[in-house]
Amino acid sequence: MQRAVYDRISEFDGGDTVYKPNLPLLLQSSLQFSHSCAAVEARQSANQNIVPSASSVIWYQEGNSDRHDVIVNGRRQGITKKNINTPAARSCICNSSILARFKLLVDEISESIPASLQKISKTDLDQTTYGQCKRAASEYLAAWSHLHQSLLGTWLQKSPDQYYQFSFLKLSTGFV
Repeated sequence: MQRAVYDRISEFDGGDTVYKPNLPLLLQSSLQFSHSCAAVEARQSANQNIVPSASSVIWYQEGNSDRHDVIVNGRRQGITKKNINTPAARSCICNSSILARFKLLVDEISESIPASLQKISKTDLDQTTYGQCKRAASEYLAAWSHLHQSLLGTWLQKSPDQYYQFSFLKLSTGFV
């Protein structure tokens, strides 16, 4: 688990940026989880396939409250067909939700916004795409590029043009 989380990037120096690797303390229980892949395989016959779950649980903290989202096939659990393409169906960690939170944050801290993000004016933020917001974070992009080139060169990359071309205005009108 340690290798997957941070061993690959422990040598990363951050380049000329403020970004440095975070090395959290990872603990692992000695208890066997009865629904783990290994435990289920041990109970199954050799010719049975194990199908991974389409569900995930996301735990996060918002203010002083611990929260969670249960996601099934990319949408919040319990969403009806009527609401499937509405903000209520979105995961708290999807790009659309992150852009909406970013807009709220910019509105709250406009005086102390980082210099790289000051290119995006508050009035234009509704029309600014998610991709433009990401590209405006130049220091972060420089660190990510340095990390990718030096240590993660074999990782596949998705085309940002395909996934990042939506704006807050499109989100709020429901045309995403």
